[in-house]
Amino acid sequence: SSGLKTGLRTQPPVRFSLGMAQKSRGIVAIYGWMLASPKHLNKFTDWWTARGFTPLTEAGKPDVLFLPMKKGREAGTRMANKLSELDKATNTDGSKPPVFFHVFSGQGAATLAHTLHQMSPQQRARVGGIVMDCVPAKMDIDSATLGFKSAFHARPWIGEILGPPFRLIFSGLGLINPNLSRWVREYHELLMSSCPRWQVFATKADKICPHELLTELVEQKRALGADVNYKLWETGTHVGLFREYQEEYSGLLETFVAKCEAEYEKEGAIAKQEEEGASQVGDAGKVS
Repeated sequence: SSGLKTGLRTQPPVRFSLGMAQKSRGIVAIYGWMLASPKHLNKFTDWWTARGFTPLTEAGKPDVLFLPMKKGREAGTRMANKLSELDKATNTDGSKPPVFFHVFSGQGAATLAHTLHQMSPQQRARVGGIVMDCVPAKMDIDSATLGFKSAFHARPWIGEILGPPFRLIFSGLGLINPNLSRWVREYHELLMSSCPRWQVFATKADKICPHELLTELVEQKRALGADVNYKLWETGTHVGLFREYQEEYSGLLETFVAKCEAEYEKEGAIAKQEEEGASQVGDAGKVS
């Protein structure tokens, strides 16, 4: 077999750290920032694979942000389907390990929201935790323009030249396409209703995704009863925190994943007890 195609990378069917695909600790969907290539995501794929997870990657295709109600929805459907396919391929014993998301910047967060929108209730119940790295608290023209300009960090002068026309085009799309405004509202609603376990990484030096707004989002999520771990560094580069604080980042991520797995297993046991209890009540009714 040539391997199972997962996003933009091909993951070999049996090259997981636990030796066999059916023993995978879980699945993780890794969504990159705008114009991120598979090469940029390799270090994150390697981190999760080394810990027994099966990775599914999606690089930063800008059309998810530019055409959210068309290309975004298509991406969400594609990724939800891939998650389902990968789950069947790696968990042949019928087990249901958790699904994690590790997303970066506005591009990754938008892909996450679209995926959640297309997932069935049963699929969403499998989400064990969400890791957000430098994500925007809201999806608006200012955030989109900053994200677009930052994609040209190697040649910032290109971003400065293309930024104004991008903003004009994006604003025009919002005026002629009411669905775009609806998507902006949906983004926030989907994040609020998503898995109650988050690990958020951010830096006060981030000008693309302001930490003040992100802090508000975290507090809103916590007010809903969610368990949110929030690491806010004083300094750091947008989507460069893993490189700059690798030991601390990795340690926090290890702790978060272990806690999510424990909570996920506990929730599964409770759900099983409730299901068995309902079945016994049904059987008793049939006998009487």
